Amino acid sequence: MSSLQGKLLLAAPAMEDPNFARAVVLVVKHDGEGAMGLILNRPTGATVREAIDGDGLVTCETDAVLHRGGPCDGPLMVLHDQAASAQDTVVPGVYFTVESDLVRDLLADGEATARYFHGYAGWAPGQLDAEFSAGGWLTIEATTQSVFDPDMGSQAWTARLKDRGREELKGQINPNLIPPDPTMN
Repeated sequence: MSSLQGKLLLAAPAMEDPNFARAVVLVVKHDGEGAMGLILNRPTGATVREAIDGDGLVTCETDAVLHRGGPCDGPLMVLHDQAASAQDTVVPGVYFTVESDLVRDLLADGEATARYFHGYAGWAPGQLDAEFSAGGWLTIEATTQSVFDPDMGSQAWTARLKDRGREELKGQINPNLIPPDPTMN
C-alpha cells in the first residue's frame, strides 16, 4: 500500500474501538517502520497553558486547547504553520514538531497557528495497512484548512464524511453527459 502520510483517516462508521470511534486522524508518518497519527477531534477541555502551568521550565504564550492525540503515551507534540520550527512537513503548510527546544519556541510564540497534542496513534509495520484493507478507515486529503479548522470538535467526523462523499461524487459526474435541455431526461 502506498503511504498514507498527509491523509486524514476517518474511522469507518462500524469502528468499535473506543480510542478511534468517530475519530479524524492526520497521518503524520507512514512507511515500512509503521505509522503514526494524531487524532484531530479529541480536545481535552484543558489549554496547553493549564497543562504545563507551574512547571517553571517553559514559557507558554498560548491558550490553545490541548488535544488527546491517541492512546499511546508520548511527549507534547505540535502541528503548526511555522516552517522555521518544523521537524517534518506533513502536507504543504502543516509541519510536525516533537523536539523539545522547537516545541518550547512554539509555546513562547503566541502568534503561531498550532494544535498541541499529548498522546498519539501508533501502528506497527503493516498494521494500518491491514486495518485499512479490512475497511476500518476511510481517507480524504488533508489540507492546512482541515488540520487547523477551529470547528474540529465533536461534529468534525460527520462533516469530513460529507466532504468525502462530495469529493467522490465530483469524480463521478461528467458534465459532458448533462443534456442542454433538462426536459430531455
